Amino acid sequence: MSQPPKLKAFMEFVQYHERSWGDEDYPSRPDLIDILRSPVCVFWQDLGSQSNRYTVSLHHDMRDIEEYMAQLIFRRNNIAPDKRLVRIFTNAKPTRIKGIKIIFETQDTDPDEIAVDEAVVEANEHFHPLPTHLMTDENQGETTILDDEFEDTEG
Repeated sequence: MSQPPKLKAFMEFVQYHERSWGDEDYPSRPDLIDILRSPVCVFWQDLGSQSNRYTVSLHHDMRDIEEYMAQLIFRRNNIAPDKRLVRIFTNAKPTRIKGIKIIFETQDTDPDEIAVDEAVVEANEHFHPLPTHLMTDENQGETTILDDEFEDTEG
């Protein structure tokens, strides 16, 4: 697939879109006048196509784009995306993703998890290692004492 030209301005994207598609159509292709009047225009590249043409989608605000990006991040559809977001324009001005904020929520513990946690605590209560200061002289001889020094046995 050949690369499309380096486009920056809104009108460059619109002109490229109109010239590359000409009289051809694609599903939900907007009219030129609708593109020029739309508050939010998003240009996309079809990942399954060998063409370097962009499609455009029109939106009243950024909510649809936010939802699309959230689906990509969380892989809600568990399907690889079929298109790549190329450029967003809000009122004909370039718009970029400035950042992503992920908000965490602590949920109530599942009753099954509580039962597992209680079983672990109960098992740990029955395990009491014998402290070395309570060992008899007879048992201490079998205890390995670790030393911080490393002895070179090969030298």
